[in-house]
Amino acid sequence: MFYKTLRYDTMEALPYNIKENIIKYLSPLKRLIFPKWLNKHQFSTSAIWGMIFETEDWIELVYKNDNPNPGSPVVCLLGDDLNKLYSAERGNGAYLTLLVNDWSGDIPYHKETFFASLKKHTYDKQWEEIILHESGLRLQISDAVRSLQHITLQDPSRLFNESNGVINSSVLYYGSDFPTHLGGDQIKGVEGFPLEGKKFISEICMVKLRFRAGEAVANRFFIREGSKQLVVCLRRTNKDKDSGDGTNVVGFRVGRIDEAEAFRVCDSF
Repeated sequence: MFYKTLRYDTMEALPYNIKENIIKYLSPLKRLIFPKWLNKHQFSTSAIWGMIFETEDWIELVYKNDNPNPGSPVVCLLGDDLNKLYSAERGNGAYLTLLVNDWSGDIPYHKETFFASLKKHTYDKQWEEIILHESGLRLQISDAVRSLQHITLQDPSRLFNESNGVINSSVLYYGSDFPTHLGGDQIKGVEGFPLEGKKFISEICMVKLRFRAGEAVANRFFIREGSKQLVVCLRRTNKDKDSGDGTNVVGFRVGRIDEAEAFRVCDSF
């Protein structure tokens, strides 16, 4: 995906069918070098990543990190406002969160490379958000700069919409041509917290995403800033388990901050 030496004049001389096949294997940012050979979806998706990143230096570091158990990190954008970025409204006023799904804890050590890879922006350190100057997109970045069990937001509900009583959102994985719709049991409340309407996504909720290979599920939790609650794992003993602490996570529930010593906070199982 990360080609270093591909040149415009080299591509120009190739037959169209060969160009088309090469484009399929290029990363979103590399595709922007050859805009006239992209279809509508390829161009729109590449342009979204191009609103955020000037270079792929940080993204390449993420994809060099392999963690087969439970899964390797993957760069993705989450938020219902992804739909704005595929329309004439572009990025102005849109709000997304950048996720890495990194269970190794290594990616935050590359934060200097991360900030150097971004387009011109203003950094709101208090909320760990950046505002991209050119597009106006506001991006929550805490998952890229700190190793977190939970993503803490001013208002988690900004990532979702409610239509006919159903909560929806979208996620765009780096390298995909299309965003993936999220709904149904992919966006849930947590046991012990009210699930009515939009209230649970305003306070605390769980979103099922994926790791790089797309098989294992990465459960990400979003909590309102100032909440005195957290998510704790429900575990049971697994006598056949050879590694770890000999238990399996079988679910989650809402706990209190003072339960942190009694329960291990985690994101996935």
